[in-house]
Amino acid sequence: MTAPARATRARSIPRAVIYVRQSLYREESVSLELQETSCREYCVRNGYTVVDVIPDPGISGRKWDKRPGIQKVLAMVDAGQVDRVIVWRWARLSRKGVHQHIAIDRVERVGAVVESSTEPFDTKTAGGQFGRDVMLAAATFESNQKGEQWREAHERRRRLGLPATGGQRYGYIRRIEGGNEWYEPNLDTAEILEWMYDAYIEGKGFAAIGRDLNARGVPNIRGSRWTQTSVAAVLDSGFGAGFLARAEYRGEKQISVPIGEREWLTGAQDPIIDEEKWSAYLSARHARTHMAPRTVNPRHPLSGLMRCGDEACGRGPMNRRKIGKHYTFTCVNRLRFGAGEPCNVMEVRVIEHLMAWLAELADDVGIAARTAREVRRAQLRVRSDADAARAELAGIDKELVELTRQLVAGRVPEMAYDAARDQLMAKRSDVERRVALAEQASVEPEQEPQELARDLLRVWDVLPVLRRREMLAQLIAHVEVTPGEPDSAGRGRRHASIRVVPKWESQ
Repeated sequence: MTAPARATRARSIPRAVIYVRQSLYREESVSLELQETSCREYCVRNGYTVVDVIPDPGISGRKWDKRPGIQKVLAMVDAGQVDRVIVWRWARLSRKGVHQHIAIDRVERVGAVVESSTEPFDTKTAGGQFGRDVMLAAATFESNQKGEQWREAHERRRRLGLPATGGQRYGYIRRIEGGNEWYEPNLDTAEILEWMYDAYIEGKGFAAIGRDLNARGVPNIRGSRWTQTSVAAVLDSGFGAGFLARAEYRGEKQISVPIGEREWLTGAQDPIIDEEKWSAYLSARHARTHMAPRTVNPRHPLSGLMRCGDEACGRGPMNRRKIGKHYTFTCVNRLRFGAGEPCNVMEVRVIEHLMAWLAELADDVGIAARTAREVRRAQLRVRSDADAARAELAGIDKELVELTRQLVAGRVPEMAYDAARDQLMAKRSDVERRVALAEQASVEPEQEPQELARDLLRVWDVLPVLRRREMLAQLIAHVEVTPGEPDSAGRGRRHASIRVVPKWESQ
């Protein structure tokens, strides 16, 4: 046989990629080896050349974007590297209807074919396509049914005052005897859990709490080091306060709900912290939710509050830097892009100016009266903004209801529905944040500005950095630094000017 003939024959042999996925469900968790063996035997019987075997081990069939294996398979198909995609059963492809059809469409669009080694159908015929679609629909039905069963099981546990997923909880010992399950406080970790709540209320952030626990050699529930995320998960759960969060669903999918929007149920476990401490935690959590990350665990009371006043640089933020033996605040945009005039100011000058401003606010009755009037006017403006945002939120909810009706009526395809719904939900999240920010700003301050300034001056040196930052944020929008004018003698620039912008002037 000539070389060209051999090449033509080689190209005529279909190239196959075998895709295997191991389910999370124990009763249908077929080993990857068994699936691969079945698929290889199928390829031998049909004269296919196996170019690769791509696994997705222990991944749910409903998680499309988190399955690197199936994404790699589709990339190979798009690149023209394979002619056949072989799966053990059609359910291995996906357990969600929309994902099944996306995969098949992408494969068939370039002339390739998806085949099952144990459920073979000639998909070139109408009958074969029907048989395949029946198997895919059955996989979707079974998945949805299991989802309903899991939800029912979770709801039953919650009715008993137990967490939906069982497992250990930090600060508690899980007991199971005679078919009964309960949680009792663990004397070794309950005190640590209470300290974690106290530390957050007093001003420490999640990351700082985790660092302290790791430094003391205190492991988390899994025996590992604490992270910012694991600390937040333990405290936000409310389990230590005797509560459980009601599960929320979007369709059959359970979704994460921000802590400020959760509905709390009374659990069967004895609380480790009392309701007063839990309420204090929620208040502190709400206050910090809308703070920039650098201000949640600030290293300086003016973190996030310093701003350049030069219009040429876009009035950018200012960062604290150490130059020699001294600290200065420097315009970020000037450093990064060379925009505007050089803008630097010594930290000690800023603090002196801030202390003088606070003292003037604390002592001057006339200023206190004017600021009180400005605060009231600002509150009215913020309330108006909140009302407008709530109206917009109601409009989005109406659009979501109408979109669902269109889907049920068959006027909107499922893929188009998913895309439109995701856009509306993203928009809704943005508006919800606006509502939350407006509501937070509209809350009447616990103290008048004059009284707050007086207290801040009195305890400035002993307060934690975060608490100083929080109190300052109630009084000032930012501290503006404007570059000094060039010196007439040509010896450089004059000192930059500093202006404290009160909160009530910026709203």
